[in-house]
Amino acid sequence: MAVLIDANSDDKPLSKPSFSFVNEMFFAAHFRFFFLTQYFINIYVLVCLNVYDLLFSRFNHHHHHHRLTSAFHASMGWTI
Repeated sequence: MAVLIDANSDDKPLSKPSFSFVNEMFFAAHFRFFFLTQYFINIYVLVCLNVYDLLFSRFNHHHHHHRLTSAFHASMGWTI
């Protein structure tokens, strides 16, 4: 990578900034993927809790799932 940065520094003055830009984009994409993964894991957990609560509410007629569903929709920014 040092060769890529130092090669033709006089002829191509933009080679080093473009390399650092690609490097920054790589790390930005990595962190974005990490946060999106955590985001979808949270959604998956909420959906599983919703499904479990809906199935459990068939035997428990207090309808506790409405509170969890409304909290889920509020966290996603959806209107009920």
